[in-house]
Amino acid sequence: ATIPVEGPSDIRGIAQDADDMRRRIVDELETSQAARAELFKSEELFRKSFNSSVAGKLLVVRTSTQWIVERANPSAQDLLPGLAEGSTNLDLLMGSDGMAELTATADCLVDDDNARLTLRLADGRSLEVSIAVIGEKPEGTQFVLHFHDVTESERLRQLEQAEMDRAVEVQRALVPGTLPATPGWTFGTFTSPARQVGGDFYDVRVQQ
Repeated sequence: ATIPVEGPSDIRGIAQDADDMRRRIVDELETSQAARAELFKSEELFRKSFNSSVAGKLLVVRTSTQWIVERANPSAQDLLPGLAEGSTNLDLLMGSDGMAELTATADCLVDDDNARLTLRLADGRSLEVSIAVIGEKPEGTQFVLHFHDVTESERLRQLEQAEMDRAVEVQRALVPGTLPATPGWTFGTFTSPARQVGGDFYDVRVQQ
């Protein structure tokens, strides 16, 4: 039997195929390395932004039974001391009343949606919270929370509102409950303070 022997042209073809394959592998490796580098840069940027934020930030997963903290930045640990102690149960960190309101808000969110609300914690502090849906995970829905302490501003707002309420009562006290009876005349009056106190009053003069 005659065994076919590859000629120079066949050898060149095999070498060319091998070189093409090598180039494709190198290109794929370079593309993969570039993709990994871009992913690393994105993750590093996210990490720096997440950790350096002056607002508290949490990545949480809502399971069928509880909210679990996956990641917290230093500001969040300052605002919720239980995080530094190792607690990852958001229900325990924020209290039942705050979590009931947060859960009700989360129930109304859909993909890429977000909402803002003010939560009152069990210790009496108030947090202004922004919540947004990240996506679904095997164990539940992932959310990101941004929050900061607004306790002092809430206290000042309540004091201001109390001052306004007192001013409204003072103005109402200046208005007579009944008008003088004048034969042949009937008067009707009404006053309603706006959001802020006003300075307009009325006077009734009957000239004979």
